[in-house]
Amino acid sequence: MNPLRFPMHVARGLHALRAATQAGGPGLVFDRFGRRMGLRLLARGHRVGAALFAAPMSSFRYWEFPFVARHLPSAGKVLDVASPFLFGLYWAQRHPGIAMRMINPDRCDLAGTAALVQAMGLPGITTECEAVDRVATSVDRYDAIFSISVLEHIAGDYDDRQAIGWMYNALRPGGRLVITVPVDREFRDEYRNEDVYRLGRTVVSPKGTFFQRWYDATAIQDRLVAPIGRQPVSQNWFGELVPGRFAAYEQRWLRNGPSTTVADPLEFAKHYAEFPRWEAMPGAGVCGLVFVKPG
Repeated sequence: MNPLRFPMHVARGLHALRAATQAGGPGLVFDRFGRRMGLRLLARGHRVGAALFAAPMSSFRYWEFPFVARHLPSAGKVLDVASPFLFGLYWAQRHPGIAMRMINPDRCDLAGTAALVQAMGLPGITTECEAVDRVATSVDRYDAIFSISVLEHIAGDYDDRQAIGWMYNALRPGGRLVITVPVDREFRDEYRNEDVYRLGRTVVSPKGTFFQRWYDATAIQDRLVAPIGRQPVSQNWFGELVPGRFAAYEQRWLRNGPSTTVADPLEFAKHYAEFPRWEAMPGAGVCGLVFVKPG
């Protein structure tokens, strides 16, 4: 974050947080946690604290974090598959009985998370640079596994269909798998001009470098439900109120970075909402699914 713009970003972010609070926006407890953590880190000389204080969350995370929190246990052995780090840190700090293993194939991203775990003094968390395919060969079994906006990015030697099956199989009897993925009116693959995550495992085509999938209701059934072989116990939807709102936001985000995301508490409080089913959604959003392994 540009130090010269930091005061402006902070002011806009806090204004958006106050306005979102008045509007009853989602996910604000996580936003406040991130800002408090940012202040603590700044006081200890950690530069990452500035970004956390100004804009601790972005985009659909304001809905995804509370959705996942509603379905996770407060104790037991939990696996986080490459989710945004803020949720795992929040959950581990709030629930000391959790033994959380965080895996991520992005070594740089994981190193940053590990440094935050150490700085926050969270002994219940271990971090490992692993991709989800390691779950398939592990003997470990978990009370819960969660993965926030990750499956849509998996492509190459294996894809989302294999990954979700591996995660479900790694649950103990009675365990819960909680995931979120982006959705739109039609299934599509999204490509970018660069390998965003720099993992060297992406699929390149004439359209560019594969970035993610946007699911529709049929793709969720075919790609995420069918590999498990049982229906989710919960399936929830959240998205834009006016079609095209998120696409315009995403373009501003890619162009302007923090200048856009600092206002996200209010953006996602005013212009997005929960919907009772996919057919009711006018455009882009996210879907949350919960699977329970029979006891």
